[in-house]
Amino acid sequence: MNVIADAYRDVEFLCPASLRAQAFVQYGISSVFRYEYGAVFPDLQLFPNAGAFHSIQEVFGTYDVSTAVPNKVTLSRTFQTTIANFIKNPNQSPAPNWPKYVLGGLTRTLARLAYNGNVDMGNFVQAATSNSQDTPCTLFLA
Repeated sequence: MNVIADAYRDVEFLCPASLRAQAFVQYGISSVFRYEYGAVFPDLQLFPNAGAFHSIQEVFGTYDVSTAVPNKVTLSRTFQTTIANFIKNPNQSPAPNWPKYVLGGLTRTLARLAYNGNVDMGNFVQAATSNSQDTPCTLFLA
């Protein structure tokens, strides 16, 4: 089951995001901020080990408060602040530790958001190299 889920993720999300980010930078857009979302909450797991559930509720604060754990409430506030920061100044990092995306894959410019329960503004972003995530995408370029 994980192989199918991973392939779907790669084809639908990961590789298109990688290719778009690369194209934007190549065509001179200097404020590219690339991310990968990883928050996992028990009330959103449709099946065991489903991984991150991607929905807009955390951004707008419209999640089910009766089942929300404290980390989800904190994540919602952190996400709202991050998006507001980006709207205020799209040329500046929207959150601490989130650098602009650069080509090459060896510099830590891919933001891993809300992984491992990190939902506070100070630890929300874990910078990673894009090549650490983009290995499956080499199949698209072959």
